[in-house]
Amino acid sequence: MRRLVTAALACLLVFALPALAAEPVVAPAPHSFLWRVTGCGPGTLYLLGSVHLLRPDGARLSLAMETAYEEADRLAFEVDIDDLMAAAPKMMASGALPEGTTLQQVVSRETYARLKKALASSGVPVKAVAEMKPWLAALTVTALELSKMGYVEEAGIDRQLWDRAKKDGKGTLALETPETQIAIFSELTNDQDEAFLRYSLDDLDSAGELLDEFTEAWQAGDAARAEALLKEGFKGYPELYKRIVVDRNKAWLGKLEQWLAEPKTTLVVVGSLHMVGSDGLVAGLTAKGCTVEQR
Repeated sequence: MRRLVTAALACLLVFALPALAAEPVVAPAPHSFLWRVTGCGPGTLYLLGSVHLLRPDGARLSLAMETAYEEADRLAFEVDIDDLMAAAPKMMASGALPEGTTLQQVVSRETYARLKKALASSGVPVKAVAEMKPWLAALTVTALELSKMGYVEEAGIDRQLWDRAKKDGKGTLALETPETQIAIFSELTNDQDEAFLRYSLDDLDSAGELLDEFTEAWQAGDAARAEALLKEGFKGYPELYKRIVVDRNKAWLGKLEQWLAEPKTTLVVVGSLHMVGSDGLVAGLTAKGCTVEQR
């Protein structure tokens, strides 16, 4: 199940494709991956757990999500997607190994062999990633595999709502900068860097099935199932979990409190795995005394 979490992460740095023109389809469901937050000031927050990469036929918003969008004065995302697209050269520069160093030299023989095999299945020669740091090679092989399976960024919930907000003239906010997201990976230690690559290669062949399973949980608003997948996904990788989930959630909570102190309704759209568990945003805001209700 580890691959599921990598899939959720890989999309952080791949917002570079044109958006779909189709409007999202409303899908009835008893619950949504959406929470309404009140009671911590004059403002209202809607927390919408996103699936960043979806197959086009799976990009359905619930009626509750549509209602939250209509009520929102503004939308907040993990990052400004336009800025992230423009930051692609910075990402590539941060993910490049020092001149004269190759990926084969910085990872174990076993890890390199696994990467080579994974790339070959996508018809990509290993020399295409020869000068990349392990984390960028990991994101590359992940993106290739998901693309092969029909998962695309332009069908993801973030992209749908970003484009609609721009079209409808709703304001947009960002929880972090592209540089912050790049630093999540570029500041990994050498051991963590290779661990992330190994993590990304785990269960690669079953990536589509795992994302299908998570998408089903998301469409049903099944937070308990999503939490179980999160725990299973990061099992054995506590440092990555802290860096990728816990630290970022803690940083975001301060901004969410700020927005609740303003007399506005804000729809916050972030990865679903940031919502669940004892370290999630839902638990964090509940602990601060806010009223948090799943819609």
